[in-house]
Amino acid sequence: MSSLWGGSSDDGREVDFSSADHAQLVQAARFFPLRLTAEERTMLTLCEGALATSEYTDNVDVLTYYSKENKILKEFADLFQIMSGLAVASNYRAGEKMCVDRTFEDNVEFFASAFEIVRRYKIMNPSKMRSDYGKLVHILQDVVDPGVSRALRMDCVREIATVHSLLEARGALGLLADPRIGTATTSISRRVAIGGAGAEALERERVAEAVRAKEAAVAGLVAQWGAAAVVRAEQAALPSGAEGPALPPPLSAVEVKLVLDSIADSNAYQVANARPVERMIHWLGTLFSPEDSATGDDSLAISRGRGGSCLTHSHRTQFYFVMQVFFMYDCILRLFYDIFYVVLIYDLLSRLSRKTALCVFAL
Repeated sequence: MSSLWGGSSDDGREVDFSSADHAQLVQAARFFPLRLTAEERTMLTLCEGALATSEYTDNVDVLTYYSKENKILKEFADLFQIMSGLAVASNYRAGEKMCVDRTFEDNVEFFASAFEIVRRYKIMNPSKMRSDYGKLVHILQDVVDPGVSRALRMDCVREIATVHSLLEARGALGLLADPRIGTATTSISRRVAIGGAGAEALERERVAEAVRAKEAAVAGLVAQWGAAAVVRAEQAALPSGAEGPALPPPLSAVEVKLVLDSIADSNAYQVANARPVERMIHWLGTLFSPEDSATGDDSLAISRGRGGSCLTHSHRTQFYFVMQVFFMYDCILRLFYDIFYVVLIYDLLSRLSRKTALCVFAL
């Protein structure tokens, strides 16, 4: 079975892109978060430390006679001071520029970028930062409150950096239409070889060949879409001495590699999580039939109170019940980034009214 937008099949063969695959990839790329760079990982560590130290939710979400807005502003000041101090400890020269003769409002881009990096990291790693991320969501929900936002005089919420947003800013969405992108971002995994040493050798050769093909595709895309190649092509297309309209800065070779790695990360997530569910759907349909005549080991019937069952289902009912559950999980895992992004933007951190936000999310 192929991946969500193309790439590779279960037997390791390359899947050719069609126009439908390209359109689907462009849409999916809107929700693929960009992999963190080395500098962003440093900022992630800084923000994790600040969130772990902050007692924001402990001090704000309690019943007192003091104004809640004043408590929020005080906790924000404490959080920003912690982050500024950690920035100085991490990089003294850069931190000093942030702290000397500057206010929190002057450093709003630093705080907003740090919060965006944490949110992006959470999308890519759902099992990480369970408690600290919940604290961050509470903080950002207060930030988008109109009263708090006016008092702070700063906006700390930024859009999540995605593959699509980077390519659109660089005017390079055509990269997603390149037929080599499937090979360059495929997830390569080694399967269990059955058949002794000969089968093991064939499997190792298959993996090695897939790795070589992937590396060649990545190198070709970086060479073609890197900044130098794009600039040379644009200059060659202009008449001698002519100057064209201002163009967005082209993708650098590092950014091309970042885009490919980000798409590969999303594909790897799907392979690791959705493909086992797809295999269960395959084996359920192969080994069992929804016919009510199934008996013995072929029967999926359950009875309430027996074997821990809380329901009573016939074989046919249980077959379709289990199949529907697997299909539901398959859809959730295939669209995980889409769901996470929409919930985060249009529900938890929406500047719309709660009623309007829920209507948008329902659409």
